[in-house]
Amino acid sequence: MEKNNFLTPLVEVRNCTMEFPGVKALSNVSLSLLPGECHALVGENGAGKSTLSKCITGEYQMTSGEIFVGGNQIKQSSYSIRESQALGIAIVHQEFQLMQEMTGVENIFVGHYLTQGGLIHWKELAAKAQEIMEFLQCDINLSIPVKRLRTAEKQIVQLAKAILSDSKVLILDELTAVLQEKEIENIFRIIGIIKKRGIGVIYISHRLDEIMSCCDTYTVLCDGRYVNSGNVKDISMPQLIKMIIGRDLNQVFPPVNEKTGDMVLEVRNLTAPKAFRNINLEVRQGEVIGLAGLVGAGKTELVHAIFGNHKITSGEVLIRGKPVKIKSPREAIKLGIGLVPDERRLLGLNMLFDIKDNTILPSMSKFKKFFAFRYRSSGVVMAINLFRAIRKDSNGKK
Repeated sequence: MEKNNFLTPLVEVRNCTMEFPGVKALSNVSLSLLPGECHALVGENGAGKSTLSKCITGEYQMTSGEIFVGGNQIKQSSYSIRESQALGIAIVHQEFQLMQEMTGVENIFVGHYLTQGGLIHWKELAAKAQEIMEFLQCDINLSIPVKRLRTAEKQIVQLAKAILSDSKVLILDELTAVLQEKEIENIFRIIGIIKKRGIGVIYISHRLDEIMSCCDTYTVLCDGRYVNSGNVKDISMPQLIKMIIGRDLNQVFPPVNEKTGDMVLEVRNLTAPKAFRNINLEVRQGEVIGLAGLVGAGKTELVHAIFGNHKITSGEVLIRGKPVKIKSPREAIKLGIGLVPDERRLLGLNMLFDIKDNTILPSMSKFKKFFAFRYRSSGVVMAINLFRAIRKDSNGKK
């Protein structure tokens, strides 16, 4: 859409600088969002996209700079999430902000329950939640705890929660990262509807084809610095990539390894109730195997079953040609299998541990002292060596 200079921006950020101890996450970044506009916020990991969105929502208070909402300057010293919500700003975070033990209905309406005489009208809330699901064209069981929902379904619950509050500004932080093509097309449809209602959308995504398809304007960040902004229709994909990484991208993917080694993993007729059946696959040294399918096809359950974290009823797993019975992730780790789960915050990390401890968590037994205490220095050295090895590989060095 064309910028209308006569419209007052829903949100305007001027010269935002955000500093953490020892780190400058944002440096003099500016952004403007008009009514009915879908504005792409793009950049590599660590560019400052999520940090800027948290400054807009009041989760972070800027070190310096100004924020205007509806043309009115916000007082930074008292700006908070509660105030931003009152001003009509909502965000769907990349990481889930849901209470796992509560149902979908409870999560959607938390803080907005309809009560009379101290009693909550659950039937009325359930009916309203169903209306939102029909608007989103999604069929999700909202009467069960969200911990039992699939990743994509949890994301839809978060979106429903944001839409409920009649927001004027909607920030979508990597909303489609866990969604399939059909769900993404539905998100585009929803964005089109809310734009017609005058709602502004800040769309954060690494999928540049989505940026080119559904966004009107863009702002590019690089290492916390403002690079450029403008109309999406005025740039090409290569131009956008060059702004993001600071150079021309001559090779999108690394070359396919045509010389694979010995068989390291075999799955034969693996079956799990209500998840997958008769799955066969082979993985060789130096080979990357892709698992594709719609939400609910059983991809996540399959990798968890191989990792010993999902019950199987028949079939077998072979490591280097030898059948193995993997009954737990601990046994899988001993056999040299690693897993990066889709819900990294919930299943892949211990948020109470620091980076060093999280890095060596699967191999802590190697650093025991007197069966109880770890050699911290050894663990740190191992973590440092691991990151050095990854860095060398990424640079193409032996």
